[in-house]
Amino acid sequence: MDITKLKERVRQAPNRDTYQAAKVIEKITNDLYDIMEAQGLNQADLAAKLGTSEAWISKLLQGNHNMTIKTVVTIAHTLGYQFNPEMMPQKTHRPNYVASDDSVIQLAGTELGTYGKAA
Repeated sequence: MDITKLKERVRQAPNRDTYQAAKVIEKITNDLYDIMEAQGLNQADLAAKLGTSEAWISKLLQGNHNMTIKTVVTIAHTLGYQFNPEMMPQKTHRPNYVASDDSVIQLAGTELGTYGKAA
């Protein structure tokens, strides 16, 4: 793949459905880990509460399982929480890194040269 195509793919990645779905799954699993930690629960405890296997919980928390909304609602309810998704208008998302035409990478507003040194 040439550098121009690669730069375009990096620029477009945050706007792709797959990327956004992965971010939602990451958010949900991080929330579940936080709730479990706050309640002193491990994967076996959660599995017992849900009447399922620890292996299934492990897959779910690793993000290797495509969760249904019903699954998330059930887990949240079991843990004493309410799942509250929200929709918002799409906007052009600019990632923390952008490959520009002159091969400069920007991280959090700081321009870095091609060797990673601040410009």
